[in-house]
Amino acid sequence: MREGPDLVRSERRWTAAVFREPRLAASNGSFSIGILPGEGVGPEVIGAALEVLSAIETGGARFALRTGGAIGRDSEALSGKALTEEVAGFCEDVFTGGGA
Repeated sequence: MREGPDLVRSERRWTAAVFREPRLAASNGSFSIGILPGEGVGPEVIGAALEVLSAIETGGARFALRTGGAIGRDSEALSGKALTEEVAGFCEDVFTGGGA
């Protein structure tokens, strides 16, 4: 670890701040994943990620996918806000339920 007045590097991972405990599959054996399509390249990235999840499911893993509302510019056009309370609540529900 390098330290100095301009650089202090932590060995902590950002995921430690988000997930305090390991994520486990639900009782039905699936992992819960919340999806926000996003804007710009977001929909393309999400599409590719869903293809990867589909391939993984073929190998035996199972995912419970939940799709939330619009974010970013799409949300601003609809509601005037980049992140609505509804979408924030969706995320909170996914995380509270042990999902990602």
